[in-house]
Amino acid sequence: MGISRKGSRTITIDGVEYRWLVRKRDHLLLNLVVETREHDGQRLQAYFEPHDRYARKPDGNWRFVGQGRSVRPQTVRRII
Repeated sequence: MGISRKGSRTITIDGVEYRWLVRKRDHLLLNLVVETREHDGQRLQAYFEPHDRYARKPDGNWRFVGQGRSVRPQTVRRII
């Protein structure tokens, strides 16, 4: 079963079209999944630390502010 079109992106490298997407797993890792459009089922996976950013609220608790790392098309191109 291939990567769903919903939420995924395409990239073409050397005439080969790939579909890719990034998922966040358990707030611990970003999971990049890449597969060719012709041969779905063979997957390339890479994992990244998200480097989430938190800020202290006035009551002393922490709140999520944003994700410090993003996976861009240029990163996917270099990995492939």
